[in-house]
Amino acid sequence: MTPTDTPESSGNESRPHKRRPRYAGTHPRRYEEKYKEHDIESHPDMAAHLRAKGITPAGSHVPVLMEEVLAGLRPGPGEVVVDGTLGHGGHTRRFLEAIGPSGRLIGLDVDGTQLERTGRRLTAEYPNVSLHRGNFAGIAGVLGKEGLSACDIIFVDLGVSSMQIDDPHRGMSYKHDGPLDMRMDDRLKRTAADLLAALTEREIAEALRDLADEPDHAAIARRIVAERAIRPITRTLQLVDLVFEARGLKRQAWRQQQRSSKSPPPHPAARTFQALRMLVNDELGRLRELLRVAPYCLRPGGRIAVISFHSGEDRLVKQSFREALHTGVYESAAEDPITPTHEERRQNPRSAPAKLRWAAKPRETVDLRP
Repeated sequence: MTPTDTPESSGNESRPHKRRPRYAGTHPRRYEEKYKEHDIESHPDMAAHLRAKGITPAGSHVPVLMEEVLAGLRPGPGEVVVDGTLGHGGHTRRFLEAIGPSGRLIGLDVDGTQLERTGRRLTAEYPNVSLHRGNFAGIAGVLGKEGLSACDIIFVDLGVSSMQIDDPHRGMSYKHDGPLDMRMDDRLKRTAADLLAALTEREIAEALRDLADEPDHAAIARRIVAERAIRPITRTLQLVDLVFEARGLKRQAWRQQQRSSKSPPPHPAARTFQALRMLVNDELGRLRELLRVAPYCLRPGGRIAVISFHSGEDRLVKQSFREALHTGVYESAAEDPITPTHEERRQNPRSAPAKLRWAAKPRETVDLRP
């Protein structure tokens, strides 16, 4: 067990004593026990130690493709930037440094807890930040609330944050037991458990196939429907067990394969969890809406960048930018997706599937009316 803190000095007797979380063994294993990682700014040595091992500290997030995003968007002094996925504020902080005090940053996030946490840090340091709880698909309405008709830069990072993945209570991880929730926005009514209880076998199979390219979509959907006829599917590890069974895998054999392989395959349940999360949060639908309205929300010469983590997302962005280039709405765009370097993938394995695409409007006004 970990030792408790020593008593406060005589000048602080009035302050309540706060014990460190207790845990078995020499190192914390559960998410709730990793108190240093949840306050990583106060423990930079811990951050460096974990990052050197390719581990993201619990309760924090490592932004991906940072320099590539800045090179594509070229934020400058006095510009208005909309960060549609505020998260931990990694990209946001670099945008603020680039636009300076004369610029303006508008941050959006559907996760109320994360918005409040990151907002406290940013607004204490930067007076030119305004925050809104909402999805990036509603960017036009947010600009209106800010008294703006358009902005210079739109940025969205479609990946789920490490804070959400690592927290078992969010139900997004196939590594830890927790409620089968998966909502990024807890104001949404339907959880992943609700969807698995309501969707038909065909609808589940199609979601696994279309949203995650799951080759065993039919077998997994069939096993889910058979199980829910006996008992509700409400826990993450319960769903993981069903996926293993549907794919004819044994946990112990799979773990041995993981340990012996130089390039371990993805977790058998990774695609199932991805598809359910995207379905719960309507991620493709909201991306389509953003891509539709973005040109109307950008000033002449404005830029947009999107980081995606799934082939379906990247395909939507590619097609949207290509069509807008053809019609003259955008005058330039990244020819190919920009991906993380080998070094970034080594330091942050979660960055591996990331793909960045950017596009820019012409500096002359273009009539976008149909």
